[in-house]
Amino acid sequence: MKKQLFFTCSFQDTTDVTPIKEKVQIKVYYESLCPFSAQFFVSQLKPTMERLGPYLDIHLIPYGHAKTRRVSRGYKFTCQHGIPECFGNTVQACAIDVLRNITRAVSFNTCLLQNTSYRSGYQYFISVFHWCGSQDNVDVQTIWRCVHSDHGSILVKRYGDETHALAPSFVPFLTIDDSIIYQDEALTNLLGTVCQLLKPKPKECTL
Repeated sequence: MKKQLFFTCSFQDTTDVTPIKEKVQIKVYYESLCPFSAQFFVSQLKPTMERLGPYLDIHLIPYGHAKTRRVSRGYKFTCQHGIPECFGNTVQACAIDVLRNITRAVSFNTCLLQNTSYRSGYQYFISVFHWCGSQDNVDVQTIWRCVHSDHGSILVKRYGDETHALAPSFVPFLTIDDSIIYQDEALTNLLGTVCQLLKPKPKECTL
């Protein structure tokens, strides 16, 4: 008589298995002439992107404390730092739309933020706009056409809708994976915050 073999399925405890997280989503709500927004882009966002780009899903929302009103031909905006900031927000929005590459958009928009302020005159801003374009090999003419089109206003209006839905009390304002619980840490140590969340931790976090 042949011996009959029985196989059983045993329960495996997976509670100690570390979940894999290969990408962190970062949404940045900001405005174009806010010095704190500029500081965050220069000291936190751009360096973190340059180190950990493949592990990041970055979304830029250039609007801040602005207000939108509907007019007969499109939209008009009122911004915390006046008309120059509304113009700057539109430039930032159009750059994101035209470049279609978040790495290039972060680099170009950081250049604009770093080299302009609410004290900058229009002609100075234009010179910075072209200089940043040459630094990052950006087609500024296509961005410029967007800025002066209805499409530019529509882009800013959409960012406004997203910002008003969240209603941030300050800028820059961050959500990490759609949560605000990491905000305080991420504003001053974005690289460390992202590295803490990534599982397994990439080698770029230990360089």
